[in-house]
Amino acid sequence: MLQAKHEAGLAAPHPNGFFLRLAVNQYTVTEDKRTRRPDVVLFVNGIPLVVIELKNAGDQNATTLKAFRQLQTYKQELPTLMTYNVALVASDGMTAKVGTLTADWERFMPWRTIDASHCPRQSRLP
Repeated sequence: MLQAKHEAGLAAPHPNGFFLRLAVNQYTVTEDKRTRRPDVVLFVNGIPLVVIELKNAGDQNATTLKAFRQLQTYKQELPTLMTYNVALVASDGMTAKVGTLTADWERFMPWRTIDASHCPRQSRLP
């Protein structure tokens, strides 16, 4: 049984038909006696649709691959969280890759801006 330690209340419907769009930081989930805390979970109408794993940009060993591997752990240990998932995002704090629930590492693609260019790298965090 999936138990969420963060309760999100639903607001009145938005004119586009969605009730609530919510981004929750450090969302704690317990399933089958395992507790995990994905960095960010995006909800629409209370349904978790996107899970984002963020590694520390200040850590020289942080990679998008390590973030991807952490997402794989969430898939294995928290399958109920992933029931309605539409996207997974893995980031090393400077770059990000996005993929679907069943995509392997080779199918995770770089996150790009609207004009299809890479987001500019910053020399340090603000």
